Amino acid sequence: MVDTLLTMWIAIASWYGPGYEGRTTASGEVFCPDSLTFAHRTLPFGTKVEFSYKGRKVVARCNDRGPYVKGREFDVSREVARRLGFLRKGVARVRVRILPRQRTHAEPCTTSGSGNLGFGGTISVSERPGRQVGCSRQSL
Repeated sequence: MVDTLLTMWIAIASWYGPGYEGRTTASGEVFCPDSLTFAHRTLPFGTKVEFSYKGRKVVARCNDRGPYVKGREFDVSREVARRLGFLRKGVARVRVRILPRQRTHAEPCTTSGSGNLGFGGTISVSERPGRQVGCSRQSL
């Protein structure tokens, strides 16, 4: 008998970011609203997901836990919501597809300096005593 794993479904996603920039995510990375990342309650950190909404597709990586609002399955970064086209709406019904894991070694994001997102993008963050802020997406 072959075990089957659900790898594509429809889910409710919202975006988060205001007030979280520079804070540490559950994975230990610094949250950057301009990165292609998302929060999920149970998917392993590093899992890559393709989100589809109204003909647009974005690949993002799991680096946080949440959302903590009933009825929502994903909290995506502001940049993911912008690219998908639901930034103003705030919440959307999206198609979700889990991408297969690649067998390459990816350098984890760091809390200062630059880090590799694991799929061709990098974020950089600058530090300030007591709080880290100022991330910017350099390439994706």
